[in-house]
Amino acid sequence: MRRALLPSAMHVARNAGFTLIELMVSMVIGLFIAGGLIAIVVTSTSAYNVQLDHARVNENARFAVEFLSRDVRMAGYYGCLDNPANVINNLNAGAGTLYDIADAIEGFEGNAGETAWQPSGTAVSGLNILAGTDAITVRFANPTESARLDNESSPDSPIPGGDPANGHYEFSAGQVAVVSDCDKADVFQITGTDDDNNLAHAGGGSGTPGNSSGSLGGGLGDGYDTFATVMTYNAVRYFVRRKDTSDTDANAPVALYREYISGSGATTVEEVIEGVENMQVLYGVDTDADGVANSYQTAANVGGQWRNVVSVQVALLVRSNDEYGLDFESSAATHDLLGQTITDADDLRVRRRKYTTTIALRNGQ
Repeated sequence: MRRALLPSAMHVARNAGFTLIELMVSMVIGLFIAGGLIAIVVTSTSAYNVQLDHARVNENARFAVEFLSRDVRMAGYYGCLDNPANVINNLNAGAGTLYDIADAIEGFEGNAGETAWQPSGTAVSGLNILAGTDAITVRFANPTESARLDNESSPDSPIPGGDPANGHYEFSAGQVAVVSDCDKADVFQITGTDDDNNLAHAGGGSGTPGNSSGSLGGGLGDGYDTFATVMTYNAVRYFVRRKDTSDTDANAPVALYREYISGSGATTVEEVIEGVENMQVLYGVDTDADGVANSYQTAANVGGQWRNVVSVQVALLVRSNDEYGLDFESSAATHDLLGQTITDADDLRVRRRKYTTTIALRNGQ
């Protein structure tokens, strides 16, 4: 015969709690679950940071390659003129400066310990190019900033640029420009403009660099006709240096820089892309006049064949901004940049990627 529980006993059974052992087991299980969640969050965050750094390195490299390719492929362009010997420089241009049009392309071979640009042979000063890295200079006329002449010009009269209201580029005083037809071209600095886009080009003056002569086309013909084009003159140097030039730390932040001629005619240096640690450049030399490079040489080895350079190979070593622990990669990692072996610093642990491109020159030198 079953005995019925007394009401008091039932009340005690309903209010019975967890035992100490049960509480401890629950806490341990909770800790395991929390630890797993934390591990998932940490792993996900780390993976996200890795992907973000790779994306930033790739993006920086793409921008750097695009900047270099856009300018290098234009080296030696002066409109429809195909004879660089008929380009007259009217600027006060020192040898090897950005204003010196003698060579459409020049190289600086940092790995050979050279102290001069090739082929001009001028010494490098003020750019603080990072030791062991190469640099390159290109010079050309910019067809995207141009105007067709709307009237004839004599050698000493202003260049009659087309009306900006009709889509022609509006020039300003101080700009360095090129006026070109299919027979000749003149590089000069604009010394004054008016509302009709007439471009004065007086000799001398206080501008930078100023004109050594104010007469255009006189040595190769009688001025320019209405089929001629006036364009801005572009010259740019690309090189690698420390972001803080006074920082002597071998692992200081670095970037790809460029020096170019500004709208006032003076030269300006600006940072292009951060994280570019090294740049190596080879020049494709065409020795049989078929338009194809027979060999690729360093700037120091091109010698007297700069007129035969038809393409350029550029290799960039780009690094991330963040450093990582000792388990990331070997501190003795090396990178082959166009035959140059670059060894990572032992005390700087960053993600590095190598990028190589070949750029064909569109224009003869």
